[in-house]
Amino acid sequence: MSEAVHWDAVVTHEFLVLLADRAKTSHGASIKTSEYKIISDKLWTKIRKKIEVDQLSSKYFRLRAVYNSWRALLQHRGFSWDHESQTPTCSKDIWQDYLKQNPRAKNFLHKGLIDKELYEVIFNKQNATVNLAYTSASQALDSNICFRDTVAVNIDEVELKPDPDRLSGEKRSNMSEHGRCIDRKKTSVHEDPLLASIEKSTEVITNRNKAYMAAYRSNAQENTSASTDLYSMANWQHMLTSMELDFKIFIGAVKFLVDKPAWHEIFVNMTPEQRTAWVHHDFDNENAQENTSAVTDLYSMANCQHILTSMELDFKIFIGAVKFLVDKPAWREIFVNMTPEQRTAWVHHDFDA
Repeated sequence: MSEAVHWDAVVTHEFLVLLADRAKTSHGASIKTSEYKIISDKLWTKIRKKIEVDQLSSKYFRLRAVYNSWRALLQHRGFSWDHESQTPTCSKDIWQDYLKQNPRAKNFLHKGLIDKELYEVIFNKQNATVNLAYTSASQALDSNICFRDTVAVNIDEVELKPDPDRLSGEKRSNMSEHGRCIDRKKTSVHEDPLLASIEKSTEVITNRNKAYMAAYRSNAQENTSASTDLYSMANWQHMLTSMELDFKIFIGAVKFLVDKPAWHEIFVNMTPEQRTAWVHHDFDNENAQENTSAVTDLYSMANCQHILTSMELDFKIFIGAVKFLVDKPAWREIFVNMTPEQRTAWVHHDFDA
């Protein structure tokens, strides 16, 4: 079992520095096991503490949860903001109400996010390039607004000319060529750089999102049929038949795969050598009896709990995973056979509600 890690401010800061260095040179958002091993070696050089890959991966997800909580706090509009101390200013009652929707923000009332710049480098790579939101934490807006296409507009100098024909208060139909209808035709987006820039940015973002969704739907539709056929009963039965197995091994594998649909995909994705080894290992009666005890121990609930404990998870994530594996025994083998990185990603994805 891995030794527990004391994540004090110094260790956490050094880990953040290494993650930020990686983020500056890497294009991928997910961190590979090989990269965690490099980070582990560098931490050993700096602080003389050996931290395992699964512990680093688990800490990474906890740091991401902290940063997401910080961003949610910045985007909240319910209180004022002290830009010098980077903390919210509000009454105790308002703060307690807010913590009900963002409990991880409790540490930010009296101090901001320590190492904020490092967090932003690590977790902020995929933010939108254009952000027009104004929140409690935003600095005061300048009257000179400049958009990406370098069109600058001074709002204080925008000339708003009233229609002289409308001063009498006489009502006219907007379908006519008079009154306000004339103003709308004269004031087109081409004459107003601010509106033109907003329209252009909106159009680009909208078209990009439409293209992405169209491609996603197309790929999903194309892959559904192929995926279903690939892992169908007919396909894996054909694979077993082509292996020319003894009947007792063949029928044992068939019965197992009928009872365990989750194993269809695992079986199909095995190499031919792995399939042969597996069916003889699990369904040849002479071998099965000898190996039952070892397999039971490896995929036992006790071993699953031991692995979860070594991951140093928050209690709610830990207990959520434990309850799931108790209720779903078929998942214990899948969980044990995951890589440390996969286990960490799975428990945070499914049980960090």
